[in-house]
Amino acid sequence: MYTRFDQLAKEHDRPLLEIAEMFMKVSGDFEALKMALGGKAVVEWTTMDDHSLTQPEHSIEYKQLLAAKGIDEVERRKKFFLAKGYHLPVDKKDKMEE
Repeated sequence: MYTRFDQLAKEHDRPLLEIAEMFMKVSGDFEALKMALGGKAVVEWTTMDDHSLTQPEHSIEYKQLLAAKGIDEVERRKKFFLAKGYHLPVDKKDKMEE
């Protein structure tokens, strides 16, 4: 991964750390990263978005996130976090309703 980051940093004359930060903002999607570096609009995640993702699914924050990002992007972000070893809290209320 370092090699790919380094190559993109050199191609786009950007610091390596900036490339790594952008990679995290686009949920580890190299294609989206390349598009963003090329000036195209892509879905990016903020710290506040990630906080909303950790809220119970019935919460206002989570519902607003779904409205803003869409279910596909929210699910993709969850998978990205789980692949990185992060654990998202389980919504106990939703679990009891299943």
